[in-house]
Amino acid sequence: MTRSLVGLAVVMNLAVLYLFNVVNKTGYIWREGTSVHYVLHIDRMVTGLGVLMRENIPLGLLKVADFVTLAWEAMICMLILSPRARRITRPLAIAMMVGLHGTFGTVMRLGPFSWTLIVWSSLLLLPVHFDRLSRRYEGRSRGCELGVDVSSPFALAVARVVSRLDHAERVAFVAAPEGAVLAARADAESPFDAEPRRVLARVAEALPYGRWLLRGMTLASLGTLPRLFEALLANRARVERAFGLTTRAEPDAPAPSPLGSKLRRVGVFGREALAGYLILCASLQTWIENKIILKSIPPPLKNDGKDLRPDERWWYDKTKQVLGGRVIPLKPERSPEFLQLTINYPRTFQGWGMFAPNPIRDDGILAVDLLTIDGRHVDPLTGKPPDLDLTDSRGEGLSQIRQDYGNRIRLDRNEPYREGLRDYLSRYHQRTKNPKDEPIAIDVYWVRDECPPPGQTKPIKGDAVPLLSWRKPNYKPGPGQPKLPARLKPRSAEKDEKDEKDEKDEK
Repeated sequence: MTRSLVGLAVVMNLAVLYLFNVVNKTGYIWREGTSVHYVLHIDRMVTGLGVLMRENIPLGLLKVADFVTLAWEAMICMLILSPRARRITRPLAIAMMVGLHGTFGTVMRLGPFSWTLIVWSSLLLLPVHFDRLSRRYEGRSRGCELGVDVSSPFALAVARVVSRLDHAERVAFVAAPEGAVLAARADAESPFDAEPRRVLARVAEALPYGRWLLRGMTLASLGTLPRLFEALLANRARVERAFGLTTRAEPDAPAPSPLGSKLRRVGVFGREALAGYLILCASLQTWIENKIILKSIPPPLKNDGKDLRPDERWWYDKTKQVLGGRVIPLKPERSPEFLQLTINYPRTFQGWGMFAPNPIRDDGILAVDLLTIDGRHVDPLTGKPPDLDLTDSRGEGLSQIRQDYGNRIRLDRNEPYREGLRDYLSRYHQRTKNPKDEPIAIDVYWVRDECPPPGQTKPIKGDAVPLLSWRKPNYKPGPGQPKLPARLKPRSAEKDEKDEKDEKDEK
């Protein structure tokens, strides 16, 4: 068995993921137990099942779910790292990961995140688990003999594939009866069966988990897999020509030379050195990126500490008093160059803090009011009339890409990219191939609100913030055509109207 640092890296990365997803949740909303309530009211992310939950589950039960989520994530971390009884703790961790992310994936639209972690949980299985599953399967299934026509390149190719899959050696290869290319039987006392479907089923039953795999592949192919195997067998001559199959035996591989053996050892050393380097970079990135690890002691404050709660202010002042005004740095001001080059391009960031330190409480979507040349108002993103009120939403049904694009393009730092959005929207009639859809005016909004406070169901502070306003150059309305509306003045979607008014007053 090949051993590598990669196995350690994968397991530790999974454990670190859950560790920091727990310890980074330090906000007062998590302490009050209202995080699940707020998360279920983010209409750009919630699914229909999430809407049903928020409308029918009492706030008291949602608070219980809040603390259960934290305990569940912490338990997964401990089960992964447990040095004892791993044959028990690892399957428990897998089951808890499936339960946690299955819930996340069905109540929120998070893209592949939840489903990827469910698949990755299988990496926690140990050899003992595969051995037990294999013995259990072998006890409930039968081996077989596969008859192979050694003069047929197609039959030999099938036998090679079966041999690679048959690590338990439950398939015995014998000469096929006369006139058959492939045939199967339960044992030497039973007659051969050359019917393709039954050969496929017999061999699949003998292979490890083959019966379940065959059923899954048949279902995925809408029942066409057996017919496909029959067709390949019937047209085996064309298959042999297409893939260059032959009955010639491959020569035995020559024994490795002393130089070749040394080069392989160098390759193994290089592989492990690279794995060690990536582990080092991931560890440094974890230290720098996670919010729970302070930048310094005492930490720098935002807004001069105006947002601190009384208990947080007490601890902050106490720390300053003990240190006597000294500041102990814990993180560099800027990541080392080698770390940026290693982490940024493959985007192997290590900031594990989903809804941390608090869940978001504001909601918003990107909406477009496009005025066509025949006077209709349409949102090209939905194909429907523009909806500039989010407070009556029961889930927007947006994909992760759509919701994240809107959430990024609204940011002030991404204003230069809105020009590309404008160009895309101005070609709406070219995509629909309808001249009447030609835009003469486009207004792009960030339609936002705040999630309802605990105990309420209606969002508050609904607002439609103009991000982009475009009018067709040199447009002159003809008879029956609409006039151009006045252009809107874009505003910042990162500030509310009070903040903008305060800034104007200061100026």
